[in-house]
Amino acid sequence: MRTRLTLALMLSVCLSLIPGLPTTPSDPQAPGYFLNTFLVQVEDRQTAERVARDNGFLLEAELPLLNMYVLTHPDVTSRSRRSADDYVSKLMEDNRVRFAEQQVALKRVKRSHGIVYDKQLEFPIREVANYSAFYRVPQKFSTRDGSLFDDEFFKDQWYLQNNEQTGGKRDIDLHVMPVWQQGFNGLGVRVTTLDDGVDHEHPDIRNNYDARASADFNDKNDKKNDPTPDKSSAANSHGTRCAGEIAAEAGNGICGVGVAFRSSIGGIRILDGVVTDELEARALLYEHDYIHIYSASWGPHDDGKTMEAPHTACREAFRKGVETGRNGLGNLYIWATGNGGGDDDHCGADGYVGSIESISVQSLTDHGDKPFFGERCCSTMIAVPTGGEATKKEEMNAMYKIKVVTTDLNGGCVENFEGTSSAAPLASGVYALVLQANPNLTWRDVQHITAKAARIPIGGDGWTINGAGYHVNDKFGFGMMDATVMVHLAQQWVNKPQQRVCESGEKTVDANISPGQCHKVEFPYQSCQGDDATSITNLEHVQLHVHAEAARRGDVEIYLESPASTRSLLIKRRMNDDSKEAIDFTFLTVHNWEENPAGTWVIEVCNTASEGHHDSKPMHFTSWALTMYGYHDDDKKKSLPEKAKRPDESELQTIMRREYDFSRSVTLKRAVDLDTVKKTEEIKKEFDEKADKILGTMSHLFQGRSFKLNDLYKNKMYNRGLTSPEIADDSSDVEFSDESFATLKRELLEALISREISDLEKPHIREHSHDAERHHEITRLLDDLEQYLSERKKK
Repeated sequence: MRTRLTLALMLSVCLSLIPGLPTTPSDPQAPGYFLNTFLVQVEDRQTAERVARDNGFLLEAELPLLNMYVLTHPDVTSRSRRSADDYVSKLMEDNRVRFAEQQVALKRVKRSHGIVYDKQLEFPIREVANYSAFYRVPQKFSTRDGSLFDDEFFKDQWYLQNNEQTGGKRDIDLHVMPVWQQGFNGLGVRVTTLDDGVDHEHPDIRNNYDARASADFNDKNDKKNDPTPDKSSAANSHGTRCAGEIAAEAGNGICGVGVAFRSSIGGIRILDGVVTDELEARALLYEHDYIHIYSASWGPHDDGKTMEAPHTACREAFRKGVETGRNGLGNLYIWATGNGGGDDDHCGADGYVGSIESISVQSLTDHGDKPFFGERCCSTMIAVPTGGEATKKEEMNAMYKIKVVTTDLNGGCVENFEGTSSAAPLASGVYALVLQANPNLTWRDVQHITAKAARIPIGGDGWTINGAGYHVNDKFGFGMMDATVMVHLAQQWVNKPQQRVCESGEKTVDANISPGQCHKVEFPYQSCQGDDATSITNLEHVQLHVHAEAARRGDVEIYLESPASTRSLLIKRRMNDDSKEAIDFTFLTVHNWEENPAGTWVIEVCNTASEGHHDSKPMHFTSWALTMYGYHDDDKKKSLPEKAKRPDESELQTIMRREYDFSRSVTLKRAVDLDTVKKTEEIKKEFDEKADKILGTMSHLFQGRSFKLNDLYKNKMYNRGLTSPEIADDSSDVEFSDESFATLKRELLEALISREISDLEKPHIREHSHDAERHHEITRLLDDLEQYLSERKKK
C-alpha cells in the first residue's frame, strides 16, 4: 500500500506560527498575558518551601538544576493584562530570594484554521496537477550491510544526494552518502525535537522512538507524559515532520530516509499551549545527561518588528546545558535561524540564534542560494539545502518542486516541508552522525568542526575571509554543511582547550546621533592579556550589548569591526519595526572565529532615519559592553592578527573547487558497530573469567595424545605467523610455549568475536568429548580464524 502523500504545495509551518485566526484582545491564550506563575531562585528546595509559606505562595514545581522554583498565589488571577508587581516586590524583599519574576505568555503558540499558512510567508496552499514531473532518480547505493533503500520517496531526497532531481545544481546537498556507506547512521545518539509533539506511532518513526527522551509539557493531566500531538489540527504536524527528517527508518519501504536513520528520536511537546520562560528552560534541560541533541524550529515572531532574547530561566538553561549536559561535554542546541526575510526581518534581533550555546541553521535553495524567506545575520553558523526560491515572485511562479521529504500525522508523508524549520532537523541529523563518529566532542568542538568543514555553496557578493582564514557570510554563516568532511574531522579531532571569557564591563557613551549619522567608538582591547583565567588568543563568539534609544527602533544599525578588519552587521535597519522601545539587547557575531582579539575594536551605531522626515529625531547611544569567548593556545599565539579581505569572484571559484575536491577525496574510517562493541565486551568478560579453564581445555586438545594437528596446524597457523616452524614438523606432536598460547588466545578471541561466538565451553570440545568431535570443533575454529585473519589482511 502506497504511503499517503500530500500533493498540495504548502510552505510548511515554520518556527512559531501565526494563528490562522487572530487572537482577540480578551483571548487568555494570547501572548503578553501575565500568569499566576512566579519564578524564584533560592538556595534549595527547603528554602523555597519556607519562602512560599512565609509569603503566602504555594510551591508548584522546581527546576533543580537552576535552583529555580515555580510558585503560585491564591489571590492572583490565572491570566491578566496587568502584572502583579506587588507580589514580585514582596518576594524580592525576602533576602533569601536571589531572583523573582512573574511569568508571561510568550509568542510561541501555534494555531491554525482552514488553510494552513507559513508563519511569515503567508500565502495559501498551491494545488499541483502533476507533481511527479520534477522527480529525478538518484544513483542507487549500498549501505555497509549491502541493503538498498527501498523507501518510497527516497529517490526524491535531493538534499541528501543532489542529482538534479529538482532541476537544481548538482552537489548542493549534505554529502551524506559516503558517511552512510561507512556505517554511520546515528546509532547510539539521542535527538529530541522541541515542538508540538511527535506522532511516534508513525510506522517510519516508531522503531526509533525513545520515550525517555520525550515529554508532554502542554498537558499537565497526561500521566503517561506522552508527546503525541493533537491530531485534530493539521498545524500540529510540525514536530512529527521534524522528527522524520532526523530519524525516519531506512529500508522499510515507507516515505523517506532520515539523515540519522538509526538514531533515537524523542519529542518534547511544548508549543501546543501557553509557553513561558520556565517551560522553555525545563525543555532545554529535560534529561540533559541522556539526550545529546535538542532540535528547535521555533523562536520569537519573525515579523520584522520583534526583538526578543531568551528570558532569565531559559538563558540559564542554555548555560547549564552546555556546562553539565551530556555528562559534562555539553548538549547541542540546534536552532532554526528564521523565516522573516520576506518581512525584512534580521535574525540579529533573535536572541535564541544569538546565544553562544546554539548552532543557528539557515536554508539553501537547490541552487545553493538564500531563499527569499531566509534572514541574514552574523550569528548564523551554517546553511543546509531545503528548497525554495531566491525571490517571492519566483516562488509563486515556479513550477512545483520537491522540498524536504518527511513524515506527517497519521502515517502520512509529505514532500514539501521547507523553511528553516526543516533546516534545523536536517542539521541535527548530521550532528548525530558526527557524535557517533566521535562521542567525546564538546559542544564547542562541534561548533569548530561546523565552521571548519563548511563549503562555499555559491559565489557572489557578501563573502569575507576573516583574519584567521575562515570564509563568512551574513546569508550562509560559514557556508554549506558537508557531512562527510564533518565526520572526517570528527574522527581525528583533538579537543580545543577550555573556554575562556573576557569582558570589557559596561562602558558609557552618552552620545546623540542625528538622522543619517553614525557614532564610532574605538576601543583598544588587550583580550585580558596577563590573566591566566581570561586571556584569549583565539576567538570563538563575540557579543556586544548595546543600550540605545531612538524615536523608531527600526532605524538603528549597529556594526562591530575587529582588529583584523572583519566587519559584522549586528542589526540592520528594519522597515517594519516602528517600536519606540529602547534597544537593550545583546548581539552576537561568529565572524571573528579563531581571530586574535588583541588590538583596536570599532563599534559603530548609526541612525538611518531620513533627515527631515516627520518623525526623525536624534537617537541616544547610552552604553555598550563587549564580551569575548574563546581559548588560549600558546602554540598558535599570534603577535598581530592578519587582515580580513573580500575575495573577488575568481578567488571564490578557486576556493569552491578546492573545497569540493577535498570533500570528495577524504577517506573515512569505518564506523564502530555498537552492537558488536557490546558483544565484544561481553565475550572479553566471559573469556577473562574463564581464561584458565579455556586455556586448559585448549592445552589438552592441542597437546594431547589424542591426535596430531600436523598438517592442519601447518597450513592454518604457521602461515599466519602464530607459531614457530619447528613445531609444525610433520613428525612431531603440536606443542605450545607460553608465548604461543598467549598469541593464540588473542587471535582466537578476535576470531570468536568476529564470528559472534560467545559460548567458549561447548560440551563437544571438553576433555571428555570424543576425539572426532574435538578434532571437528578445532578445525572449525581454525577455519574461522583463518578467514578472519585473511579478511583483516585485506583491509
